[in-house]
Amino acid sequence: MRWPAQLPAGTVTSQAGITMDLTATFAAAAGAMPPKGHRFDGIDLVPIVRGERPETDRTFYWRVNRSNYRMRAIRHGTWKYIDDAGTMDLLFNLADDVGERVNLCYQNPAKVTELKERLSAWEAEMEAEPKTFTVR
Repeated sequence: MRWPAQLPAGTVTSQAGITMDLTATFAAAAGAMPPKGHRFDGIDLVPIVRGERPETDRTFYWRVNRSNYRMRAIRHGTWKYIDDAGTMDLLFNLADDVGERVNLCYQNPAKVTELKERLSAWEAEMEAEPKTFTVR
């Protein structure tokens, strides 16, 4: 991030972020709020970079649904689990393996089970959301 008037140069944070945080961050910087009853999926990162708010542990979920391929994944803490289209389970400890080269699935079956359960709960939550899409 670069915002000389607001952010101290050279600040480093280990806060995990995701693209959705950019919407919340840019909206907050502009003084914009989501409509009543809605919230951004991401968080405003500026207060964390400024040191006004502590870093937070976050869990990220995502999925790819294409006609012939379905991948789903979760990152919780330093762990990342991927269900690669039902063909294989992949588990990585990003603290030791940021390049995701060593599959730790078989050495950590309890972690795989935990992350699969979290991922399934998230998917159930997403399925319960109304499916509305408005183009104006």
